[in-house]
Amino acid sequence: MDMSQPVGVTPLDIQPHGPVGQPIDRVDGPLKVTGRAPYAYESREMKHPGYGFVVTATIAKGRIRDIDTATAERMPGVVHVLTHRNAPAQGEKKEQVGPLLTDTEIRHWGQPVALVVAESFEEARA
Repeated sequence: MDMSQPVGVTPLDIQPHGPVGQPIDRVDGPLKVTGRAPYAYESREMKHPGYGFVVTATIAKGRIRDIDTATAERMPGVVHVLTHRNAPAQGEKKEQVGPLLTDTEIRHWGQPVALVVAESFEEARA
């Protein structure tokens, strides 16, 4: 193959056809760009919403030998701490990378190992 000569038009030179690359009007567009679009949280009044904070693994691979949640559960505002010991059963999900809070196996760094639910996000994160 002689690379010193132009090859002509290639698929990369052709502009996309159809909706790809074209502007599309969205019904909710004006509300979103002006900050007036309601969030799902704002759709109905909740007297006591719960806020969650996911605690993640700080290692890439391993096994959970024990999780002591007693201190977190006693903190002001904390409603519940979910771990592999008390998380509800989950059905099979094709898009799910791995089981969430179902066993002691750490499969990757950042894997969720607990969920703290509290009366405010700051209390859940503390």
